Amino acid sequence: MSLSLRRPTLTNVPSPTDYDLLRDAVPISKFVNEDTDVPLSVSSLNFNIERNGLQHRTYNYAFMKDPEKHVLIVRRGQPFRITVGLSRKFCQRDYITLLFYNKDLCNTTKGTESDGSTSMYQRVKVVTLRSTFGSKTKIVVPVIATSHYSIKSTSKWDAVCDFVGNDSIQVLVQAADDCIVGRWHMSICIEQDGVISWFHDPKKTTIYVIFNYACRGDEVYLENPTERVEYVDETLGMVFVGCQHHVMVNFWSFGQFDSSVLELAMKIMLTTDQILDMADRGRPTKVAQIIANAVLETDKFFKNGNKHAEDSWSSASRVISEYMRKKKPIVYYEQRTIVAVLTSIFRSLGIPARPVSGYNLATGVFSIISFQPGQQNKSDQQEFLVEDLKVFFPWVEIFVLRKDLGDVQRGWQAVSGGGPASVAAIQECDYVMDYKTLVFCNQLNNTFTYFHVNKQFDSIVPLNEVPGRLGAIITTKKAGVGAFGFVIIEKNYRSTHEHLNDAYKNGFGTEYRRILEAHVTTHATVANKFVGKKLHNLSFQLTPIRSILLGEAIPINLYAVTSDQTKEWEAYATVYVFSVSPEGKLLKKVKQASMKLLQMVEGGSGKLTVPYSEYSSKLQINGMFKVIAVVWVTGMSEGYFLVDEFFIISIPPPQLLVSQNALTVSLTNTLPIPMKNVSVMLYELGDSTPNVKLKIPMLVKTYREMGGHG
Repeated sequence: MSLSLRRPTLTNVPSPTDYDLLRDAVPISKFVNEDTDVPLSVSSLNFNIERNGLQHRTYNYAFMKDPEKHVLIVRRGQPFRITVGLSRKFCQRDYITLLFYNKDLCNTTKGTESDGSTSMYQRVKVVTLRSTFGSKTKIVVPVIATSHYSIKSTSKWDAVCDFVGNDSIQVLVQAADDCIVGRWHMSICIEQDGVISWFHDPKKTTIYVIFNYACRGDEVYLENPTERVEYVDETLGMVFVGCQHHVMVNFWSFGQFDSSVLELAMKIMLTTDQILDMADRGRPTKVAQIIANAVLETDKFFKNGNKHAEDSWSSASRVISEYMRKKKPIVYYEQRTIVAVLTSIFRSLGIPARPVSGYNLATGVFSIISFQPGQQNKSDQQEFLVEDLKVFFPWVEIFVLRKDLGDVQRGWQAVSGGGPASVAAIQECDYVMDYKTLVFCNQLNNTFTYFHVNKQFDSIVPLNEVPGRLGAIITTKKAGVGAFGFVIIEKNYRSTHEHLNDAYKNGFGTEYRRILEAHVTTHATVANKFVGKKLHNLSFQLTPIRSILLGEAIPINLYAVTSDQTKEWEAYATVYVFSVSPEGKLLKKVKQASMKLLQMVEGGSGKLTVPYSEYSSKLQINGMFKVIAVVWVTGMSEGYFLVDEFFIISIPPPQLLVSQNALTVSLTNTLPIPMKNVSVMLYELGDSTPNVKLKIPMLVKTYREMGGHG
């Protein structure tokens, strides 16, 4: 709706100073020479949702596709275009101001239906005055209407009129690259010679502003376009679980574009009392920390249950939708559900995120809890210790170019029970710097005992309390089960984690502490071993990264940089095919096929062919397939579990010739590690028994023969 207010009719007339402020904020047009005394008002507002959605890569959000919502989702630090319909042509005596206020964080003046005009005018007065003093939740943006002005800086809110029609104008608007992430509302103010015209419609002026991985001024900036797709836009992914001899892949649909995911993210940021500074709501590290703490809070979002509780969960958005519908905690069994949910929420806000599965990091989990108070048979203890060093632990990493850390520590940050904490610092066990120190912790029944480890890893010292800031706890989150991991401690933050009381500590006695100390002394370097260079220097690339036709080969190349070339490794490649509806929704798993390469010679290659007959019954008219190829390597001698990137390939709607009857995957080994004895297994999803088992001859070429180096 629009309101036309004349200054003399108002009982609450602002002072001339206030009007001067408004006039000075909105410059007169320099390229519109027409002049008229006819009052100007706003007749309509068009967010150009499809155009802006494509340019900002937000058109996949359910909010954007719902005509009833009329919601625009944009990334901060990047201009978007709006079309403002006018009652007449824009002229040089017209002043236009856009007023943005965070719909949930600021308290605007409320009026009744009878005094709505006064209420609307009071709102602009309050917003104008407060924004002059730098409010983070209320912003006044003058529309610059000059032919020589353009938006050049991403660090501030800006608006420029770049097209004037007979009854409309087009305005480029930009939110600052450090503005609050959340739900904003826009009002339009037009003034001509003291006549004020307003456009204010809450149902048609809602804008969600999220982080921008394509803006250099945003802390989540990713330079590689492929990584932007993989870590923010990709809706499908895996979380690895199991043990050393039984690696299992849990496929997840993150569903970050679902409306319930974004709604939950907004709800968490609004209901938290941990953000005191409004500026923190625009900082990805703080936002991630608050969301992780909220999701991980026991019995608030999740509730531990029996093993069957999680069997049905394979969609993070469905978990969140269930929570939003029932308004009570979701029952889960393992950490992977929480990891998938966190990944979904982070990606919905535009924060690059990936689930990571740790192997050796969880080695202490069952070795610690296996010792029971009063247990006498120590030989059984030791045997149990060795047997249970084979579990996986997933957590989440987010990519943030943190301004509070040095260049080395910027980038990927680990998020689990706390954080974010620099992965680079964890890799190098960098706890010497004054803002962090390395501490191991034991978790039991959601309480923690901490131990400081000295630089040489030859002794540990129990801590009564954790000083400084809790950067990250990399442990499991299973209620009633102990866990062993490491933490990064940073300054200026009070730990909120509860510690074991003295009686509980004394219940374990000195024997418990002795076993714990011996274990930590032996395995203290596990963080450096696993979350170190061997994980992040190993990468998998699916090439070519483009749309393919059924029957084309998809080569999977392995690249690794490692100082250790003497280990024996196993390499696995898994391909998943899923049918997709014409609307782009994931329907069902059509086929899973995997091949195992044991000691494959450097330069060798293998092909995996999945017959088209396996898919024909699942084809959707005008639909398509999504193919997920995953490769991982396991070091047999030390049980490392290394996994990095994968990529989704969309197969266009099937218009197949008879010859296009198979999906073929080629695997080329570029590791400087020999591999051989290749076998291929084709699986129906949900069936653990291979239907077909084939031997594939491999190219036998050495690393040197292939001209490799490094």
